Amino acid sequence: AQVQSVLEAGYGLLCYTVNDVETARKLFAWGVNAIITDRLDLIRPDFGAHR
Repeated sequence: AQVQSVLEAGYGLLCYTVNDVETARKLFAWGVNAIITDRLDLIRPDFGAHR
């Protein structure tokens, strides 16, 4: 609900530090615009062309 409220207000939403694929998937499903990660080796194969 908070994510949707932020997005509806016209803001972008960035989350950090997301270091596992399942959390990244969940955040993108919620509508998060971007993530910051220390584990690009894990995240990039699934999300390299996500947006």
